[in-house]
Amino acid sequence: MTMTLPTESHIDPLNSVLYTLLKHKFREVVIANEGVSAHVQKLSDPLRPGKFIERALTWGEYYCVNCPFCRDARYRLWINHLYGSDYENGRRSHTYLATCYNDNCMAQPGRRAQLEQMVFGQGRPLIKKVQLKAPSCEFVHTAVAPPGEVCSIAGMPDTHPAVRYVRSRGFDPMELDKHFNVGVCTRIENVRYRIMLNRVYIPIVFNHELVGWQGRASNDASAPKYYNCPGTSKSRMLYNFDNASREPYVVVVEGVPSVWRIGRAAVCLFGKTMSLFQQTTISTTWAGKPVVLILDNDAKAERDQAISLLRARRCDVRPVYLPDKRDPADYSNAEIQDMIAREVKR
Repeated sequence: MTMTLPTESHIDPLNSVLYTLLKHKFREVVIANEGVSAHVQKLSDPLRPGKFIERALTWGEYYCVNCPFCRDARYRLWINHLYGSDYENGRRSHTYLATCYNDNCMAQPGRRAQLEQMVFGQGRPLIKKVQLKAPSCEFVHTAVAPPGEVCSIAGMPDTHPAVRYVRSRGFDPMELDKHFNVGVCTRIENVRYRIMLNRVYIPIVFNHELVGWQGRASNDASAPKYYNCPGTSKSRMLYNFDNASREPYVVVVEGVPSVWRIGRAAVCLFGKTMSLFQQTTISTTWAGKPVVLILDNDAKAERDQAISLLRARRCDVRPVYLPDKRDPADYSNAEIQDMIAREVKR
């Protein structure tokens, strides 16, 4: 196979879902043979009647990552765009189309299975509804711009309504700035975003790109309390994903303030229900790791459904049942961390 040097790309990959799953796992992915589809012939196998062999004129586009097995740092693990694209009889297709050009790691026994589990999650693969070979799908996000000029909330005066609001909830503006890049919209460049003026600015970053944002009113009497970037599909996101994806476990909650209270290991659903995208992202990113689920007490049905959905994907789900009607953001950090620690350590 002729190899061309991989280059950074911002063009849509042929297999956008596989590309995004690899971004989840490896953070950095570059594309080789960009935009070139595989051209494969199926020929009768002369040694096995009724069976076929594949002969490729070209395997086309590859996704290049740093190999986790030999610790390569030169993007020499190449994964073809057909990798795992079909699922039949309990197995994924074309999983042999992953090659480490640094140390030939994939030739070692068991390595193909390890890589497949790393990409698609532990146990049963992604359910058949997720068509990895679809040319466009819900897993692709579009980068957005902030609503205007944003200043760090840590740099705003204590008298500012946004600062007073976060302090009233027991949050330190310095910590919110440091860990979550929370700010305040001080100037609006587009009249359609005028509602964001002086609101708490909450950036939603996914795979290191700004894919959405929220504005929280500093007064609970204001409507709406949360204003979302127009066009944002919250069901296709997990708040704080990039931080949490590097942690040894994840805590799944409903809203942004609960993530602030818990810290780096938490993600939020932006609501009570868990979408297909969120199920898939959680089950693949934290495969084999504890998934601590903390939904509010008024979401019993949604909690039970989420537990069932994640366990069907072989997730190690560990629900926390709150002792009263408060949500996680209303507890002290010490209280909520104690509940989480009991589940993680058991």
